Amino acid sequence: MWLAPEAMGYDAGKSTDYTYPANQSAYHNVLLVDGIGELGDTRSSDSNWGNAWFFSRISTPLFTPTGTADYAIAGGAGAQLFASTLQITRWDRIVILARGRYALVRDDIESASAHAYDWICHFNDGVSVDTASGWVQGIGKSGQSLGVRVLAPASWTATTGTQTAQQMNQFDPDAQVSWVRVRPASNTASAQFLNALVPLAAAQWASRTPVNRLDDNDVGAGAVVSPGSSLEERWIFARAGTPGKAAGDLVLIGSQAGMAARDAAGSPVRAALFGPGSIADQSGGRMLLSTQSASAIEAKLAGATLSVTGNPVRDFQAYAPGASAVTLNGVSVSATFAGGLVTYPAVIAPPPPPGDAGTPDAGALDAGDAGTPDAGVLDAGVADGGSADSGHPGDLCGNCQPPSDGGANPPLDAGMMSPDPALTDTAAHGCSHAGTAGAWLGALALAGLAERRRRGRTGT
Repeated sequence: MWLAPEAMGYDAGKSTDYTYPANQSAYHNVLLVDGIGELGDTRSSDSNWGNAWFFSRISTPLFTPTGTADYAIAGGAGAQLFASTLQITRWDRIVILARGRYALVRDDIESASAHAYDWICHFNDGVSVDTASGWVQGIGKSGQSLGVRVLAPASWTATTGTQTAQQMNQFDPDAQVSWVRVRPASNTASAQFLNALVPLAAAQWASRTPVNRLDDNDVGAGAVVSPGSSLEERWIFARAGTPGKAAGDLVLIGSQAGMAARDAAGSPVRAALFGPGSIADQSGGRMLLSTQSASAIEAKLAGATLSVTGNPVRDFQAYAPGASAVTLNGVSVSATFAGGLVTYPAVIAPPPPPGDAGTPDAGALDAGDAGTPDAGVLDAGVADGGSADSGHPGDLCGNCQPPSDGGANPPLDAGMMSPDPALTDTAAHGCSHAGTAGAWLGALALAGLAERRRRGRTGT
């Protein structure tokens, strides 16, 4: 079931040609600035050259989308999607997917002047707001719903309504969708939105997974999902272009985002990083995971085996005192276990210096024939740990790891549908519902979040 759709509709040509122009930003899961959408909401023609805004409207990726067995990330920068008169200097959106369970959407927007910013999300069949608890409930079809936990801003208001659009009945029989707009309580030059999207049956609303702020003094810094449970996941985000972030008891260095998970007893059981760097808890006193090579890495302890997934993983250190074996993207690898840390590649101790065994007799070779290599010769083409054509175990794509719950290969695990592929140019792309919504940034704008019921098989 679709849980966070856009206001689907057919649109082409001049924006004045239709009563309900679905190309406008307000019909999509994006941001408005003082009620104003992105460049392109007003179209004088269907020609690129006939619209003065066209070549000024630019979005770029923050990084290449990537993932691990249980998580994935994508991010884009869209400050130039807005008119220059609004003086927007930053709009970074990052989306984290915990496969089959929830998504985190973080927006960081900044201007040279104060504005009223609106964060928009659409739902199929209704919406209710409870600012006291910090939750919004979006109603979907067939008894499904989407919980939106507003973590940032700290103080906010919400408005709700419905929309229709040309040919929307082709998507939804009642030709209508609902929306919520979340706005900071006061106008400000910069704002951060951090929202957790949690799919669940409407009948289970009272027992939904709790989601709290990582740091009440820095509400956009991170989230704590399912606090006190057997898998409490604590997320932390660094602002794009900064060297790191400290919030709660977590310290992130170098990476774009990180996660530290612990069990109900408070023991570390899982950690993840997106981008080379490190994550530590205990206010930086205990390093949990570090890497100099991986764009995505996850370390998960299962019994005595540390399972590491991601790409490209050439090195890591992970805190796992109970581990005695390591797999990297499903392949057993050698590692060093010392002081509660697992280090890969394994640290090889230098050979001891040769002892003084005296001078051999002239003409005699000590300990064998000098022409015979010690311990044999490796077969040609065979490397340590596998054949030469098997590739490095850290080179898997990361985002194609099968989830631990046995579902289909991501990103279609448990119905969390991926957004449309990223557009590599800034041109208008036909008369579809996508319209002006931030090229692929609009795709990141929750339009693909859905829950799909399994029917005896998995599919793509």
